[in-house]
Amino acid sequence: MAINKINAATMSGVSKVNAISKDDISKIDGASIGEAPASSFKAALMVGNSGYIEWNTGSLDDDNHWHRLDFSGDVYRDVTWGYDEDGTECWILSTNKTSHPIIVAKSDGSDNWVPSGSSNWAEIRPSGGPWSGTWNFRGYRCARGDYTNNARATFMMGAMNNSALSTYVTGGITDSANWSQYYRAFDDSGTNSAIYGLSWNHSSSAADSTFALVIGGDVWLSTNGTGSGDDGDWTRVYDVSTGTPWNLQYGNGYFVGGGRNTSGLGTLSGSMVGGKPGAWGIMSNAGTNRAMRGGATNMSGAWVLVGDDGYIWHSSDNASSWSEVRVPDNQGGSTYRDWYDVAYDNDGTWVACGERAYAVSTDNGQSWTSSNGLAGNGTYNAVAFNVANTSQ
Repeated sequence: MAINKINAATMSGVSKVNAISKDDISKIDGASIGEAPASSFKAALMVGNSGYIEWNTGSLDDDNHWHRLDFSGDVYRDVTWGYDEDGTECWILSTNKTSHPIIVAKSDGSDNWVPSGSSNWAEIRPSGGPWSGTWNFRGYRCARGDYTNNARATFMMGAMNNSALSTYVTGGITDSANWSQYYRAFDDSGTNSAIYGLSWNHSSSAADSTFALVIGGDVWLSTNGTGSGDDGDWTRVYDVSTGTPWNLQYGNGYFVGGGRNTSGLGTLSGSMVGGKPGAWGIMSNAGTNRAMRGGATNMSGAWVLVGDDGYIWHSSDNASSWSEVRVPDNQGGSTYRDWYDVAYDNDGTWVACGERAYAVSTDNGQSWTSSNGLAGNGTYNAVAFNVANTSQ
């Protein structure tokens, strides 16, 4: 459990307690303050088609250390980990079901907890917020925000159509009424398509807090720093006329995302942001275009982006320059499949997942060991760890 407020003031607005800097205090009456600490128990969740939720609490490159929960029929598009407003750890998945576009697993407080059983997961169909209609949209992308500030989105989920956005801020996280719904939230985009690329810049400052998302070919930033609201609360900062960015991720002053254009190739789009809109544009890799998708950073300058046909990019200079490798699946050096997502475990290990395979790197993306996963032939759309200092 973490302390989020003192005398009704949020921790982000408190600098000292009894003349002692907040940064020098780790606990008050035995409870942690500020950002809840990540568990020393490391867990990874990898989700995908055919209702697969797979978790690992051991060696990431060993198939025997992965375990499967099978919700047959669902397709899981994305996964994220974080805390609800009370500082209780939660896993959030976006699904292809209009009846439950979100499923949530909330920790029971036990040591070494993982959502390993069907009873751990609650189905959510957003019903709160300003739109009084009935949610009828499939989930697409999800992300975590700021659980320490009740004026900001704690978790976010973007739908696959009608630019429908849902955010959770406070209250019981498994109560659908506490997930807002914004229908056609970005009409000014002119597309009303899927919302993805959801990300937050992890700033506790009200002046610098920035949420980002992508709809169609447009990048939007929240003007009020809350991550909620419709297009009146956001501003369009970049129009990707030649492609569509996928998952934006944030780290060290940059939002970075992979992209694809209409011919199937891609570009890498990103921005330099010091809390506020900076220079958005297309970044290149020695003139080579690739269809890139998911990305992650270690928050210390290393970045990894994954994409189609086995290509993975890695950067050691905070996204200024990139090198690429081509990683086959476990069937051999001539079999290359699409990579969809990548995550960092905050301790030197990266896991990429995709079409019928996953891969592990311990040298910041320069080399990879791949596996076909449990039972083979599974498609994994997203992966995340239960760690706080990460872009996932």
